Amino acid sequence: MESDEINSLYGSLSAPDREMLLAAFDATERESKTPINKGFRELNPKEQFLFIVFALHIVLTVVIDETKKT
Repeated sequence: MESDEINSLYGSLSAPDREMLLAAFDATERESKTPINKGFRELNPKEQFLFIVFALHIVLTVVIDETKKT
């Protein structure tokens, strides 16, 4: 994916979702045994895309699990 496509994907998230994504990235970076010492916006487009997909996967998994409980 190109940088403009990633920016569009990121921009399509709601403000709270973008905040959650950045907070998750910061927490991951802080707790990593091998931090990359970059901010999310400093990652290359592929890295940004992978992190967005990873974060969305986790959110969807939690929502599905919560739905099954009710």
